[in-house]
Amino acid sequence: MKLGKHSSQTFKDYFLALSLANLCMVDPWTRVLGLSTGDIFFRKAPPLRMDLVGVVVAVLFLAAAFWSVGTLAREFGPRWVKATVRTIFLLMLLIPIHTLLVRFSRFWWIETRGCIWYADAVRHAPVAGATLLALAVVAVLAVIVRWGRQIEKLAIPAVMLEIPFVLITFFQAGRLFMNYDQFLTQFRDQPTLAMNHVVKTRAHSRVVWLLFDELDNGMIDGSNRFGGDVPEIDRLSHESIMATNAISPAFCTRLSMPSYLSGREISSFDPIGPSSATVTLASTGGSVRWNPQDNLFAQAMSEGFSTAVVGWYIPYCRILKNSLNYCWWAPAYSNSLKTGATIPDDILTQLWNAADAAPLGAQVLQQVDKIARCEYRVGVYEEIIARAKKLSTDPQFDLVFVHFPIPHPPGFYRADRRQFDCSGDYVDNISLVDRTVGDLRAAMQAAGTWNDSTVIISSDHPYRTWLWGSISQRDRGPKNAGGDGLYAKVPLLVKLSGQHRGLRYDRKFNTLILHDMILALVRGDIPDPIALTRWLTENTATSIAPVPISACPPFRGSGSGGSHAGMEPGAAKTLADIVTVPR
Repeated sequence: MKLGKHSSQTFKDYFLALSLANLCMVDPWTRVLGLSTGDIFFRKAPPLRMDLVGVVVAVLFLAAAFWSVGTLAREFGPRWVKATVRTIFLLMLLIPIHTLLVRFSRFWWIETRGCIWYADAVRHAPVAGATLLALAVVAVLAVIVRWGRQIEKLAIPAVMLEIPFVLITFFQAGRLFMNYDQFLTQFRDQPTLAMNHVVKTRAHSRVVWLLFDELDNGMIDGSNRFGGDVPEIDRLSHESIMATNAISPAFCTRLSMPSYLSGREISSFDPIGPSSATVTLASTGGSVRWNPQDNLFAQAMSEGFSTAVVGWYIPYCRILKNSLNYCWWAPAYSNSLKTGATIPDDILTQLWNAADAAPLGAQVLQQVDKIARCEYRVGVYEEIIARAKKLSTDPQFDLVFVHFPIPHPPGFYRADRRQFDCSGDYVDNISLVDRTVGDLRAAMQAAGTWNDSTVIISSDHPYRTWLWGSISQRDRGPKNAGGDGLYAKVPLLVKLSGQHRGLRYDRKFNTLILHDMILALVRGDIPDPIALTRWLTENTATSIAPVPISACPPFRGSGSGGSHAGMEPGAAKTLADIVTVPR
C-alpha cells in the first residue's frame, strides 16, 4: 500500500485501513445489527450490548493494526516486505467479498459441494488432498504476485468508497445500544396459558408426538442399508401403524414445520423479524403474512385440550401465541450464539467470527467449531429429553409435541460406546434416536401413561446427502441406497392407545396430513388401527408432487412444493390393497 509521509496522506492511509477493517467485519456486523432477518428469527435472544461494543472495538483494533503494519513496512521494510504487505492487503479483501458471495445460493452451493468433495478426497487420499490445496494456494499467490500492483490500483479506490459504511455501522450500533431494551422485547417468549379444566363432552385420546429432525425412512425400514441397529423402533413398529411411503412436505425444517403447524403446504418462508414471517402458499402461489396463531395447538386448545411443546430451531415459544400450556425451545448453534464473557473476550470472539466467514476460514477453524457445535447440541438434547420425559408421563397434557435435534448433524453420539462423542456420525445419531424412543417408552410405562397414549414417531425431512456428503464408513453396510428411500421418504409410526399389533400402510402420501390427523386423534375420532388407515385413505390425495430441494434455503429458487405438476400415480383401489398385517 502507498503510505504517504505527510499528515494528509497519513489520514488517508488510516481511513483506508479503517474501511478495510470494517469490511472484514461484515459478517459480525450482519449478526449483531440484525441485518439478516433469517438470523434474528431463529435466535433465542438478541446480541448483547457487549457484542456491539466488541465489534466496534474489533474494527478499531484491526484498523490500527493494518495502518501500523503498512506504515512500518513502507518506512523500514525492504522490497519483499512491501510486497508481502500488498499481498496481505489483497488477501484481506477476500473476506468481505466471500462473505457477500455466500449470500448467493449458487455460489454457496458450489462452495459447499467443493468442500464436501475435498473432505471426501482427504479422507480417502490425504496426500493428494493436501497437494491439491497447496496448489490452489500457490495459484492464488502467483496471481497476486504477478498482477498485484494492477489489482491494488483498483482495490484502494474501491475500499475508500466504503468509508460511509463505517459511519453507518457505527451509528446503527450506537442507536441499538441506546435502544437495547426496546429491541430485547421483540425476542421475549409468549407467556403460556394456565390449564383450562374444560370437561370434555366425549372420550378423547392423549397424543404424544415425537418428531426427529432429519430422520430418514431408509434408516429404519428394515433394509439395513447402513448397518445400523434400531431394536426399540423395530419393537415399536410391531405394535404400530407403519406408513412405508410417507413423504415430507419439504427438504428443510423451516418449510416442513410451518406446514405441519398450519396444515397448509408452504413453498417459501421468509422471516421479516424476530417473530414474524411472510409465507407463500403452495396451493395459490400467493404470499401472505404468516399467522402463527392459526396452528395445530391453538385449535386443540380452543376445543378444551391442554398442549405442551418442547423443541429446537423453530422459536415455538415466541411465535405461537395463546396456544400452549407449556413451552420450551432452544435455537440451533451458529456464530450468532458466540459471545464473550468480558469485553476483551468478546473482541476476540468477533474477530473469530470474521475469520470463520473468510474463504477456507470455516475449514481452517472447523475442528474448534465442530467441538463447540457438538457440545452445544449435547446440552440441547439432554435438556429436551429431560423435559420430554416429564411431559410424556404427565397425563394432564392432552397433546405433547417434542421436536428432537437428532439425527440431524453434527454427530455427537457413538453407538459402539453408547455415549456422547463428537466423532460420531449420522448413523450413530440414528442409534441415539432409538435409545431415546426406548428411554421415553420406559419412562411412560413406569408412569402408566404408555398404554393409554397415542405415540407418533415422525420426521420433518429425510437425510440430505446433497448437503451433508457421504456417511463415514466405520463398520457400516453399503452406503449407496436407492434414491426413493433416501431422498423422499420419512418414517411415520403411530401407536394408538391400547394398540398391540402392527399394521403396514403402503400408500404414498404427504405427511402434511399430520395436522388434521393429530386433531382427529386427540378428539377421539379414530378409535382403532383400521379406522386410522381408513381415515388416511379418505383424507389423502391419490397422487402427490415430488418435493423440490430448490424450495429450501440456500437455494430460494422457483421450485414449488405445490400439488399440480409432476404428479405420481399409484393409489390403491381398496383398503386391503394398502394395509397388510406383519407376520
